[in-house]
Amino acid sequence: MGYHFSWCIDLLDDLEQNNCLNEPMAQLGNQEFFGDKEEIRKFAMNNNYNNLAKEIIPKNLFEERYGISQYDDFDINGKAKYYLYLTNKLPDFLKEKYYTIMDIGTSEHIFDIANTFKNIYKMCKVGGVVIHDLPLHHWGHGWFNFTERTFRNISIINKFPIIYDGYIYKEPGKKERNFIRQKKEWNLNGGELYYVVAIYKKNRKKFKLPRPLI
Repeated sequence: MGYHFSWCIDLLDDLEQNNCLNEPMAQLGNQEFFGDKEEIRKFAMNNNYNNLAKEIIPKNLFEERYGISQYDDFDINGKAKYYLYLTNKLPDFLKEKYYTIMDIGTSEHIFDIANTFKNIYKMCKVGGVVIHDLPLHHWGHGWFNFTERTFRNISIINKFPIIYDGYIYKEPGKKERNFIRQKKEWNLNGGELYYVVAIYKKNRKKFKLPRPLI
């Protein structure tokens, strides 16, 4: 899990322009940057992002580019601010604490996806946004590949509107992934495809799971 420099600036800038990045923010997973570290450092120096140039971590990018200073991250690897296993009972102090939840390549690694999603939406304030960036097609990675219908049904049954969506795509034979806003024909024979979706938590009602598909 992590932010690939080949796509993350394009995606995050677009999310900010659509009012999806607000604080306080929760980052699920102790995220890191993937890509050429010297290229990232040069980008930081050209934009006067001094903290990012010194330490190449997403927290510094969010603070210096998007003004997010209230930022917490969560993981079970001992490197994040908080140790949190998303299938366990959520601590009270984390309930309805965040206006933005970033689920960037995290949920597909947790087998109990039902309780994971329940806890993610418990962490989100009413009026906040949960941003999922999860695989539709990435074989041999994590436990799950999702479908867009997963998130449409979460939206419908909970009356949480989808306010943004897009895609992260890696063409067959290419090394880099790219952010693409509009859906198109994907070559998935050796390619990878992730779905980015921002879901607005409109109410405080108990989170419902989509009904079984028959």
